[in-house]
Amino acid sequence: MKMRTMMKKKNKKKTNFPDLITLPPHNHFKHFFSSILFKLKTLMNKLFKKNDKNLKLEIVMLKMLLSQKELDFALLKAQYDFELTVLKNEINQFNLQKIIDHK
Repeated sequence: MKMRTMMKKKNKKKTNFPDLITLPPHNHFKHFFSSILFKLKTLMNKLFKKNDKNLKLEIVMLKMLLSQKELDFALLKAQYDFELTVLKNEINQFNLQKIIDHK
């Protein structure tokens, strides 16, 4: 008996717009979870963008350190070459003096 009265009540509801189609039932939990997931996704995107900026900055810093090390290496190589030539000249002079003294 109660079912019939409930059905009648639903059928009695009318609007001024007879062309309206009722919407499908809305799942509130699904909407709630999808909104939370969307917010998490946007938050993660922001964090990754910040990390991308940090990574770009770190890459630039590492490139600068690499160029500094290359310059240090070139300087050390030049010093080594200079010291090597000085040593060779000293050895040649010593050998020449030995030969002169030996005669």
